[in-house]
Amino acid sequence: MRQTCLVCGHQLSEPILHYSDLPSGAQQMPTKEELASDRGIDFNVRQCLSCETLQLDCEPVASYRDVI
Repeated sequence: MRQTCLVCGHQLSEPILHYSDLPSGAQQMPTKEELASDRGIDFNVRQCLSCETLQLDCEPVASYRDVI
């Protein structure tokens, strides 16, 4: 879990919102074979205490480059 801002490097707040057991990607639904091992992800929304940017404190999902 990241504790520093991606924009300015300052400290992040305590979680503002917490989400549990969400799909890691809407475009990559599991196949029938993958369904038994598929697990949701948890993440928090935090705010930088300096620049006030809202951001997630988790690592990006594997498909994040496809979205960008």
